[in-house]
Amino acid sequence: MIKKIYKRLNSTNIKARQLLDKGEINDSVWIQAEDQYSGKGLGENIWESEQGKNITGSLVIFPASVSAENQFDLSIVTSLAVCDLLELFLGEVKIKWPNDIYVGTKKIAGLLVEHTLMGQEIKHSVLGIGLNINQETFQESIPNPISLKQLLGIEIDLEEVTDLLLNCLSLRLDQLEAGQAELMRGDYLNKLFRYREYAPYKAHNKWFRARIVGISKFGQLILETEKGEHLEFGFKEVEFIDD
Repeated sequence: MIKKIYKRLNSTNIKARQLLDKGEINDSVWIQAEDQYSGKGLGENIWESEQGKNITGSLVIFPASVSAENQFDLSIVTSLAVCDLLELFLGEVKIKWPNDIYVGTKKIAGLLVEHTLMGQEIKHSVLGIGLNINQETFQESIPNPISLKQLLGIEIDLEEVTDLLLNCLSLRLDQLEAGQAELMRGDYLNKLFRYREYAPYKAHNKWFRARIVGISKFGQLILETEKGEHLEFGFKEVEFIDD
C-alpha cells in the first residue's frame, strides 16, 4: 500500500479529497499527517491531536464490490479494524455509534468515513481515523479522552502501530470482499457500546430509557424502549445520556 506522509495538514480527509479531485490517486493510498491542526469529525465536530503523538490518517480506497446502498459496511469495516488493533494491546473495546471507539467510558478514537457516489456505485471512499496513541494531556473542552500510553504506561512506536492498523484494515477489507458483510455486521453489533443495555437517551427534547437492538442497513441506530416500541435514529437525531 502506498503511503503519503505529510508534516502538517489541516485534515487528512480534506487532503485525500483534494488529491482525488486532481486525479492524483487511482489506487489505495494511506495519507497521514504528523501534525493535523484542524481534524474533522462528523458534522461540525473536530478532532484534536497533539503534534507527533497520535495516528491521524485517511485510507483512500476504490470499493468496487460495495454498492452505494451498502456504504455503511465500510464504516463497519473501519470500526472493527480499529478495535482489532486496540485489542492487540488491551482488553475489549467498544464502538459508540456512530463513529467513536471507547475503552470503558473513555474515547480513544474517532472515525470519519466519506464516500463519493456515482449512481448506484461508490466511486471512492475515504476512511478517516484519529487514534490517541501517546498524547497525555488534552484540552478541557474534550469531555472523556484517553490514549494508549495512558492505559499501558509506556511510549508506543507510532510507525509500528500504524503498520499494524493498516494490516487490520486490509484484513477487514478482504473479509468484506470475500462476501462476509453479514458476519461483520454481527461483530459490529456485539461490540456496540450499550448494546442491549437499557440506558437513558434524549431525542426531540425528550428523555427516555431504551436499549440498542440493531443498526439498519443504512446505519441508523435502532432503539427499543422499555414499553417495547422500536425507534430509529440517524446521526445527531439522538443523544446518549450518562446513566
